[in-house]
Amino acid sequence: MYRWHTGAWQVGKKYGMLTGLSKIDLEYKLLMGEGVVFATLFLLMPVWLLIYPRLAFYGAGMDMIVLIFLSMICGICDRRVDVFIFSPMYPLLRFVDCSVFLYSFWKVVIQKKQVRGWFAVKRY
Repeated sequence: MYRWHTGAWQVGKKYGMLTGLSKIDLEYKLLMGEGVVFATLFLLMPVWLLIYPRLAFYGAGMDMIVLIFLSMICGICDRRVDVFIFSPMYPLLRFVDCSVFLYSFWKVVIQKKQVRGWFAVKRY
């Protein structure tokens, strides 16, 4: 996830998608901006639970129910028992993904660090 998110931020920076006005630049800004907003709100869920406990509980609960339900449907349609069995773990994966997404944003966009080398898996 880190490699994908960091690569997405680096490509956007390299090709000026953060400041451009073409259709692809606007789509990039919309997708990445939505990701930053959602990840921030999602990771601030403990704060929301303190301020607005009922609303936050319903929002988080509905999100979790929809995510688990859709993953179970995908597991059934693809005949993947593993996807079906581990679908209750997907909210945890969403938490990890949001954390990694914001970490990549922080490193590439805010700190302006360039990640050049990736761990390459040795092939057979």
